[in-house]
Amino acid sequence: QTPIVQFSQAGNDTICLGQGISFTNSSLSANSYTWNFGDSNSSTIPNPIHTYTSFGNYTVTLIASNIFGCFDSIKKPYTVVQPPVVSFSVSANDSVCVGGSLNFLNGSSGVLNNNWSFGDGNFSTLSSPTHSWTSAGTYTVGLVGSAAFGCSDSSFVNVYVIPFASSVFNSSSDSACVNTIVTFTNLSTNANSYLWDFNDSNTATVINPAHSWNTTGNFTVSLIGYNTLGCNDTVWNVISILPFSNAIFSVLANDSICTNESV
Repeated sequence: QTPIVQFSQAGNDTICLGQGISFTNSSLSANSYTWNFGDSNSSTIPNPIHTYTSFGNYTVTLIASNIFGCFDSIKKPYTVVQPPVVSFSVSANDSVCVGGSLNFLNGSSGVLNNNWSFGDGNFSTLSSPTHSWTSAGTYTVGLVGSAAFGCSDSSFVNVYVIPFASSVFNSSSDSACVNTIVTFTNLSTNANSYLWDFNDSNTATVINPAHSWNTTGNFTVSLIGYNTLGCNDTVWNVISILPFSNAIFSVLANDSICTNESV
């Protein structure tokens, strides 16, 4: 009896480059098989899986034979298409302050649908989205681009969300006399450089400065804490500078008295 040759494949007959095709052999009255995939590759197993390395049109041939030397064959055409190529870049650099935005420029080709994930549970289907994060940390941003026939490609990059500096300080006193030194203690976090302004045309960049004022008044002292990305913070405190008291007195009567006499 001549074999009845038939086979099918998982999915349709147009596939993406790099995707494997699973063939299911449903031939009858046969015990030996030869597959020719049209790209100089072949197989003799009943149900092979084949992956093409170049896009184009291919004819798959299955020859089935039995112990009596009877054989038959069947041919089916397949089209292997070029998948999309996904790429994107990040505006400026890959770091941003908490609450700041990064712009993503989509450089993909052959893509019909874009699916972005920002690593914080948020997503977008825009071509070139903008996104901001509410918490500091490292986030993996991914773009999956899909095309016809289930073809897809993806690209990923890490972005770094930097916390703002937290500027805090206290002073040895909130009020002092003219030319009296006031010391400042810097309690800031997430900062690596500082700028103090004493509101009298004097500044300092040391961590814990000391300062005095030569005139009276209320002076607003500010501290700016900087970090490497420019996620800065500023805090203020008013220092009151007071005049020295002038002690004045006079002597009643005259300046000469007897022993035991009160003045």
